[in-house]
Amino acid sequence: MRIVGRLLWLCITIFVMVFAILFATSNETQVTLQLWPFETAVTTPLWLALLSAFVGGGMIGALLIWGQTLAIRTKMWGLQRRHDKLQARYDLEHAGRANHDAAPRLPQDTP
Repeated sequence: MRIVGRLLWLCITIFVMVFAILFATSNETQVTLQLWPFETAVTTPLWLALLSAFVGGGMIGALLIWGQTLAIRTKMWGLQRRHDKLQARYDLEHAGRANHDAAPRLPQDTP
């Protein structure tokens, strides 16, 4: 099953790479990019502008996912500490009851 998954990812990667190469070689048109408040402009091939926007968006998405993962792990660590404290408390109480039950009992006088 693992081999099938790796083979599938390899096929997808090859397809995306071939698509990117074909896109880059067929779009040589120059475009001018300008950001409104600034007066400078950058002239670049269309393929470079689009692929860099795609990669930049992917990186921003990865950073957002990483931030969420970090927040979830931090919460999980706190809950794990709380669980460990409660488990230790339970073990102490359980050990105390076991020792109490195992102690020899003296016969009680009944009136």
